[in-house]
Amino acid sequence: MAEYYLGFYRLLNEHVVQILLYVGREPLRMPVVFETPTMRHEYVVLNLREMHGEALLASDDWADNEWALLTKTDPERVIRVVLEKLNRLDGEEKKDAAATFLLLGGILGVEEDLRKRIDNPMIDIMQNKVFGPMIREQLATAHQEGHQKGHQEAVRVLSRRLIEKRFGPLPVWAQARLSDASPETLTDWTLALDEAESLEAVFRS
Repeated sequence: MAEYYLGFYRLLNEHVVQILLYVGREPLRMPVVFETPTMRHEYVVLNLREMHGEALLASDDWADNEWALLTKTDPERVIRVVLEKLNRLDGEEKKDAAATFLLLGGILGVEEDLRKRIDNPMIDIMQNKVFGPMIREQLATAHQEGHQKGHQEAVRVLSRRLIEKRFGPLPVWAQARLSDASPETLTDWTLALDEAESLEAVFRS
């Protein structure tokens, strides 16, 4: 950083403020000061891993959205936002966006998982304009008739299938929660799929 500073100073003949943006996977160990008995050079370090990514996710630029993967923001939420954005792109721009996202994922060691999800995008059936309302209507009907065992089991099976559609195979603890839940609770959990960012968030609703 001291060498860069001197190079800029010779080039511009004026002081420059240096800001280092760190995006590494490991904790930052680089000191912010270089000091010898006769010299001291200091610069600013911004550790992206310690920053919130909400502003990046709110941007209309897909590149900003992708950089949020390296922040403190829930990575699953970032992936969902980026995959949705990728689905709206086409041609070379889509290829560039996908390649960049895989590159950023490589910093965290999740590029293979991202590659699979990009190649096989998950369909959120609750967001479908046709099936979403139909499923909600069926859930409401099952809820009203929930005192009958057959309907209770129908709600339970439908809830599990929709949750697995969103988050994949359920861990043991989630299966146990589903087995013990009432029809009313199952309905609440299933409807929560619209906005839930993680499996845990569904069961907190």
